[in-house]
Amino acid sequence: MNTRDLIDSLSSDLQPVPGFWPFWSVLALWLAASVFYVGGMILLFGPLRPGVEAQLVMPSRFSVEMLFGAAALVCWAIAGLADSIPGLYPRWPIRLAWMFLGIWLLHFIVGFVSPSLEPSMVGKRDHCSSEAYIYSLPPTLLMIWLQRRRFPLNPLRASIYAAIAAAIIPAVAMQVACMYEPTHILVNHVFPILVLATGVGIAAFLIIHLSRK
Repeated sequence: MNTRDLIDSLSSDLQPVPGFWPFWSVLALWLAASVFYVGGMILLFGPLRPGVEAQLVMPSRFSVEMLFGAAALVCWAIAGLADSIPGLYPRWPIRLAWMFLGIWLLHFIVGFVSPSLEPSMVGKRDHCSSEAYIYSLPPTLLMIWLQRRRFPLNPLRASIYAAIAAAIIPAVAMQVACMYEPTHILVNHVFPILVLATGVGIAAFLIIHLSRK
């Protein structure tokens, strides 16, 4: 068999593979779907904190704080999706993600001395911590599914990035839906990010380890 016949025999049964959606389109769709889902669920189970519209509109540390939270979300989402495409993973999204997340958290730590808003029980949700986990899980699974549609070279790391990005959404949303008090925010809104990322990381590790046996 000559080379041409060999190539023809190997390629005769090949079928065209549908192309992947563009990276930025997938990112925009994930962000839109996730934010819409979390926002809808929050409104379904209770109203926003009274007076929060005015707090967001007027120039204040609170509005800046919200912007840093949103920026951290976008950067973690970029890092999570980029990590699923070999050769695409850039360093700048994860560096910015850590920076914005750190600045966002710093606002709450500074809040023990000088809070962005007057601490208050207004708007308190009795089960906000449980809501944070429930709202985070579907966006996490959606991003992991999108990652698996590509070829993540480090699926464990990619899964953790997906969990962090997803868990930031309800954490930021709760700043306008639940009471504003630094300790409450760190324990009930921010701490679930760490718990979810750890849980997803352990689950991903076990699945990867078992699949290799």
